[in-house]
Amino acid sequence: MTTMLPRVSRDPAAIPEYGSDMATKKVTITIPEELLEAARGLTDNISGFAAEAFAEQIRRELLAEEMRRYQAEYGEFTEAELAEARHRLFGTPDESTGRAG
Repeated sequence: MTTMLPRVSRDPAAIPEYGSDMATKKVTITIPEELLEAARGLTDNISGFAAEAFAEQIRRELLAEEMRRYQAEYGEFTEAELAEARHRLFGTPDESTGRAG
């Protein structure tokens, strides 16, 4: 079952960064203790950390939706297109390790 996101903007780049002029709402969430402790080890601002994680997940979901729509209209990506995308995202792989250099 796919969850539909509200029609605020379908553009992943339009998701604002936490802390910009946006309204906030206090909510209660339940997360594993280990995740909370790990986050506390990285930041003093748990709300900001969680908001950034929410925004990043929304961007990924919107991008995945757009990629599915694109492929439904134009066909699946070729290996060459996927290789080009990896190159643009991660750089040229080091031939000895296969990792981006």
